[in-house]
Amino acid sequence: RRRDLSVPADRIVVTASTSEAYSLLFKLLCDVGDSVLVPQPSYPLFEHLTRLDAVEVIPYELEYHGSWQINLESLVRGVTERTQAVLVVSPNNPTGSVASAQELSDIGELCGRNGIALIGDEVFADYPLDAERLSGPSVLTRPGTLTFGLGGLSKTVGLPQVKLGWIGVAGPTELVRQALERLEMIGDTYLSVSTPVQLAASRLLADGAVIREQISARIRTNLGHLRALAPLHPLCTLLNADAGWYAVIQVPATIGEEAIVLELLERDGVLVHPGYFFDFPREAFLVLSLLPKPDEFREGVARLFSRVDEGTK
Repeated sequence: RRRDLSVPADRIVVTASTSEAYSLLFKLLCDVGDSVLVPQPSYPLFEHLTRLDAVEVIPYELEYHGSWQINLESLVRGVTERTQAVLVVSPNNPTGSVASAQELSDIGELCGRNGIALIGDEVFADYPLDAERLSGPSVLTRPGTLTFGLGGLSKTVGLPQVKLGWIGVAGPTELVRQALERLEMIGDTYLSVSTPVQLAASRLLADGAVIREQISARIRTNLGHLRALAPLHPLCTLLNADAGWYAVIQVPATIGEEAIVLELLERDGVLVHPGYFFDFPREAFLVLSLLPKPDEFREGVARLFSRVDEGTK
């Protein structure tokens, strides 16, 4: 029970990781050559995960108009007779955008009309950037179709080396029953979930509250500094975000993402990701982690802005 959402224990499937959870769901839902719709920009691993299960990726667009929004028309255009699922990453990685209740409702209706599943990746849901707000609604709240909500210890308790993921299942009763039976069979075939981490999970989740508070405090501190500094550099635009631990800065396209990322690394000792890692539709975007120690973050951001200013002279 988390985020004002209660999921019965018999509707939760544990996995070795969130990545494995995706693979189990692709095996459950898809035949070879079927497709799933994924947001763009977003998590770059989707292409590899789907390819390993011989599933095709069809992107749908996230658009930025002062805030990130799902382009529902592009999602509708992507649905074909081979489409088996829509993936929603909320909060999204790396944009930090959260799908609204209306967006989830519209997507749920689309999935229901077409007989396809909805998969919600909610691994960053514990990290709203506004301390007074939750990270948006869960896909499991009011499912209108067969729905899967994904989470994992890696983000929830800040333990990427302790692997445990989970799938919450919701939707029409008979579809849920069949899905759970088949997921159990697939999981039992691999037996990949470690017994020690399963035994420790409840304690880790309880004790993880302190870690989540510390992580949240750090990312909000760093974001606050970034928000204060960005207006002093008009060539850089800090994009708005709702949750997660990344920030996205748009810089002049004349610089080029790869060129500035390499200069920052080689000349300034600052590591950031280029937007094309995440399939941003155009240049130039830089993705920053909000996790470094605040003093180091401030110094790194100062070097980044100086490098952008120098590169546009």
